[in-house]
Amino acid sequence: RTLNSNAAAEWQRLGGRMGYLRQHRLAAGGYVWVRHGTADIFTVAEVLARDEYAIPAAVREHLPTRPRVVDLGSNIGIFGIRAIRDLNPSVITAVEADPYDDEVLRRNAANVPMGTDWRVIEALAAPTGDGNVEFAAGQFAESRSHDGGGHSVATVDAFVLMDDADMVKIDIEGAEWPILEDPRMATC
Repeated sequence: RTLNSNAAAEWQRLGGRMGYLRQHRLAAGGYVWVRHGTADIFTVAEVLARDEYAIPAAVREHLPTRPRVVDLGSNIGIFGIRAIRDLNPSVITAVEADPYDDEVLRRNAANVPMGTDWRVIEALAAPTGDGNVEFAAGQFAESRSHDGGGHSVATVDAFVLMDDADMVKIDIEGAEWPILEDPRMATC
């Protein structure tokens, strides 16, 4: 698979007629939208079934009752669903650059319980102000920024978003390193 291939576009073209995008009831309550036959299933298993993104009790003790959560690299919003289950946040700010993931992310964000404001920002979280980067979209959980070819996507300053957060999840398929290496990270 090359960075120029677009698996999500092909799935939409071939599978859209067959209902590959479906909503499922979660055992813990609520619903989740996933694209069948794609890596979405593995993401759901990783975050919700295997608890790999469970918020540790020691972290929860230091959070306010209704924390403000920022999810940098939201994919289709499964971590947001996890945060709702574990934290009952007042706000979730989800940042995702892949337009194919954004469609499913928005569907999942629409399923939130009353009292949680789930905001979706269609951009790549970066350590600098607004701009654009090349992005290999349509690779499901493996979409990422890269040099040369692909879609041009907007960037948003991650530090502006993190300033207003009680908890931040960063998983941007390699694009988190410039954020983590930025000197401002020491003061977050």
